[in-house]
Amino acid sequence: MGGRLGRVCAAAMVIGLVGLTLGCTPPAPPSPPSPPSRLTSVTSLVAGLEHACALMADTTVRCWGGNDSGQLGDGTLTNSKVAVKVRGLAGVAELAASGDHTCARLVSGRVLCWGGNGRGQLGAGSTAPFSTDPVEVASIDDAVALAAGGPFSHTCAVRATGEVACWGDDEYGELGDGTLTTAPVPTPVAVGGMVDATAVAAGGRHSCALLADTSVRCWGFNASGQLGDGAVLAAPPFASPSPVGVSGLSGVVAVTAGFGHTCALLPSLLANGTVACWGDNSTAQLGPNSSAALSAVPLLVGGLGGVASIDAGQSHTCARLLGGTIRCWGDNSQGELGDGTISGPFTPGVATPVTVSGISAAVGISAGLKYSCALLVDGTAKCWGDNTFGQLGNNSTVRSALPVEVLTGP
Repeated sequence: MGGRLGRVCAAAMVIGLVGLTLGCTPPAPPSPPSPPSRLTSVTSLVAGLEHACALMADTTVRCWGGNDSGQLGDGTLTNSKVAVKVRGLAGVAELAASGDHTCARLVSGRVLCWGGNGRGQLGAGSTAPFSTDPVEVASIDDAVALAAGGPFSHTCAVRATGEVACWGDDEYGELGDGTLTTAPVPTPVAVGGMVDATAVAAGGRHSCALLADTSVRCWGFNASGQLGDGAVLAAPPFASPSPVGVSGLSGVVAVTAGFGHTCALLPSLLANGTVACWGDNSTAQLGPNSSAALSAVPLLVGGLGGVASIDAGQSHTCARLLGGTIRCWGDNSQGELGDGTISGPFTPGVATPVTVSGISAAVGISAGLKYSCALLVDGTAKCWGDNTFGQLGNNSTVRSALPVEVLTGP
């Protein structure tokens, strides 16, 4: 009888007679999905080329943007316009993001990576094309700092001993072990002669380490002077596979690497940080003190004031000032400088730093391919610039030359 009544109820609903004499109850409509909400409780963030990730107060990670190689870590290959949770990951102390992969340093010193792996950049001993879930880097259990470079994809970690280990692409010596190889390097190798590093940076095809004596050494591709030793290697192999010292730098507080340029944070005479940059200058990413196409030695960046932290994007650079504002310079073809303007297609770049609009309480800054993101003192995040893959995190794919708030899903 129950089966017959069910069939009659179904028929009644089809013809619009629901509830008439039969006592039929229509099924409840599906609940609408929860709308995205503001991302809060962020403690740090990183911008890769076309995706970004946030470390949360509970030591989990949320990512957004491009996901063609699984770099969001949510088990899919689907882009996301809002932040999604990385699966199976907690206890995270630091993040690094690159072209198509992301890595996390755990409080324990272990390193986990996910996303693209065509060059072995996940470090797990495999060259499987990608992993949509975090995998553990082989033989690293004492990492104290982390960096990921791209788009050609290599990763480096500083170990508790002061040594630096790198893995992934090594075609131009970006792993620093004295060799060049077109084959992927899927397990960590030691950077030659590096025993007292305190921090590491990874660029397009070069890497740099900050040493305990506050000097900087760099290795890898050097066709634009991005190693900073005064040389430009304009003939094959275009690279130094072993570390070289950056000319004239001491007292360095932090180092960051873009695609073809590098910058260092220096203390000034007034204890307010200043910035020096070197390498490619084709979009004015070295700042206002040179109009040359490149510089193989560091140049001071004027027009900043006291600087608290810096980050180099693909072809632009941003500095967070001590007062909580942000100033950026270089490429602005997608509004990545954040002042509300977008440069024309034939504009080489903006050499003089401009102030990002509407940001007055930043505690962190990260620059990606053609976009930038800031962490605010209240634990929220804002991004600006290109948004083709949803990398601004505002549930849109429309670019914005002004900061927009990052949202999250359930």
